Amino acid sequence: MFELSNLLKKPITGKEIDAILNHLSQAALLWDEKLNEIFACNLKAVEQTGYSRKDFEELSLQDLFPLFPKNFIYSSPFDVSSNLQDRSGKQTAVNVNISRIGTDTNWLMLTFETEIEVQQKEIEQSLQNQRWEALLALALAPKHETMEEALKHALQAGQLLTGSSFLALYTPDEDNPNLLKINASRGNVEALPESVKRSEISHLKLPYVWQPGIRGTSTFHQKALAAKLTYLASIPIQQTTAQEGILIIGDQIGNPPEEITHLLQIMAGCIESCLTHFQTLAKITKDTQSVENAIAVSEMLKNQISDGLIFIDEFFIIQQINDAALFSLGYAQDEAVGKSIDSILVIDHPISRILAQQINGHSLPLEIGEVKTHRRDGQAALTHIRIIPLPAGDPKSRFAILLSDLSAREEYKNRAKQLEGQAVLGEVMAIFAHEVRNPINNIGMGLEVLSSSFDEDSEIQPEIKRLQNDVNRLEDLMKSVLSVSRSRKYRMVPVNLQVQLETLVQRWKPRMERYKIEPVVICNQDIPLVRGDQRSLDQVFTNIIQNAINAMKGSGGKLMVRLTHAPNDGKTEYVNIDISDNGPGIPKEIMQKIFEPFFTTSSDGNGLGLAITKQIINAHNGKISANSVPDGTVFRIQLPVQKTNLK
Repeated sequence: MFELSNLLKKPITGKEIDAILNHLSQAALLWDEKLNEIFACNLKAVEQTGYSRKDFEELSLQDLFPLFPKNFIYSSPFDVSSNLQDRSGKQTAVNVNISRIGTDTNWLMLTFETEIEVQQKEIEQSLQNQRWEALLALALAPKHETMEEALKHALQAGQLLTGSSFLALYTPDEDNPNLLKINASRGNVEALPESVKRSEISHLKLPYVWQPGIRGTSTFHQKALAAKLTYLASIPIQQTTAQEGILIIGDQIGNPPEEITHLLQIMAGCIESCLTHFQTLAKITKDTQSVENAIAVSEMLKNQISDGLIFIDEFFIIQQINDAALFSLGYAQDEAVGKSIDSILVIDHPISRILAQQINGHSLPLEIGEVKTHRRDGQAALTHIRIIPLPAGDPKSRFAILLSDLSAREEYKNRAKQLEGQAVLGEVMAIFAHEVRNPINNIGMGLEVLSSSFDEDSEIQPEIKRLQNDVNRLEDLMKSVLSVSRSRKYRMVPVNLQVQLETLVQRWKPRMERYKIEPVVICNQDIPLVRGDQRSLDQVFTNIIQNAINAMKGSGGKLMVRLTHAPNDGKTEYVNIDISDNGPGIPKEIMQKIFEPFFTTSSDGNGLGLAITKQIINAHNGKISANSVPDGTVFRIQLPVQKTNLK
């Protein structure tokens, strides 16, 4: 409604007021409340009442609205239902709105509409709201998770937008040369064909509206005529051709909307966007999957190869590095990535300088050959280095550096020499032990004869006893030497480790109670049998348990024996035996020597217990390792599972 209060502050003519009122869509009157007379009206009021402008000046409100009281007093704006009496005396139900013009005037504005007009406005407003909702739904259709859901919601929105009773969408199919009607079609579309040949609709390149009396140009129009439709409209999904998809809408009662062409274009554009969106998404998903698969294969190969692999950019900064290179150089992933290659791969001549020279000379790939690399811990390792240029399309990595760690080869050579020397030493030890045992036995027997020659309380008896103890100790030492140096004969049978270890722990329990040591045996269910020599394995477990007890003699603690069934590593299936104690632990500097013959930290030990233990485990094709911290030690033994368990 026009705000007239400002206009009323200056002179204004009646014609000017009438012109202003004519801009209103409803019939309108201006009534002077004080004079009780109508002094202005618009053309809409003239048309509805049949009175002229001059007639209105002679009329009262009650002449036009008989139901209005004669002593009507305005208090605030309001709407009221009343009857309008026109010039012929006919009365029509109307809705009247009354409001004051300005704040200090006597003028009231009355606008009135027939109930039919009100209802028509409500219908038009509802239709308008429906179309806005439909347009919003069309815009949001591509956001659905699947193309089927998106097209279903787009067609639902199209039905609201056009008011048609049915919509059908035909799209191509990879396995069919024709266009097929999709399942998401709306309304009763049974009258339309399930498929249509592309050649039959190739001429439908523009929006087309068919109605009875208009010649049909396709099979759709023939079906529409047979179904007695009031109209059928079509539009290609793509602007240039109908052979890539076509939208059909129609009705059996109503006529097509005046804006049918524009509405069809909006719908076709939305459907094309949906199809393009999901086709692009499918391609991106497929391409992404291919890239992810390629990356996964690359990552798997990168970390499966035994050689080190480092990728660097044009500024010689590390972008990627595999596990083998990290292990060889002694770094963690986050410590190496993003660092200069010279700070991680340290050789006598910096890699960056070599690369810079080769880039200028264009002589890559480059074989640097065998050089000494300096690991993080300062140790030098013999390494073969090769540099390979990468394709220019990779924005991150410019070069790949291959590292072949040759230190293992050198270690094998040194180890072979050591084993060769140990084999010779073993033969010498065996001969020596065998030759020494006879004199030791003779000395022992001589000491017995000498002891019997003196009284038991003779002063020389303690000295003889000391010599006999030394002889016995030498005898035990020679037995151990022979045990290490000569090959044993093992009687391999299926062994139940749980029973063997529980029995062994029970045997040692009195001594452990004396030293305040608590034994605990934990065994998972379904521990399989292992293949082994029971007496030799008993010696293995005895050696380790005895060492654990000795470690906890002074302070007590807990001896833990745990059996677990290790997962198959692809070659051999193992049973793990972990024996741990709460002793002071084994110093790091001697950890690597504990399995060496004659190495011991005990004043009364011979240093052969763990050497014999490892020899027995190796003969069983098993593994043994030790891990120690300041508050305890864990020995892990792995024994192969008996493939066929005998009952």
